[in-house]
Amino acid sequence: MEEHERRKSSMEDWDIKMMLWKHLTEEQQKTLLLRAMDLKIKHKEMKISMMRDKIRLMEEKLDMMRSVREMIKAGR
Repeated sequence: MEEHERRKSSMEDWDIKMMLWKHLTEEQQKTLLLRAMDLKIKHKEMKISMMRDKIRLMEEKLDMMRSVREMIKAGR
């Protein structure tokens, strides 16, 4: 039931957006499209940055594990 309510709400939002879109000038529509694209680009850039940070952390953990392995190996 919850999924149905979300879809219904999403469709209502879409209907409202389309109704408003029709009343905007071409210049306003263009401005909104560009702004939406800018936000999507920014979001993707942020995700990439977070992924790079995660990779760096994973590499550090891997290096530490290798160091510990070598220390254990040398102690035999």
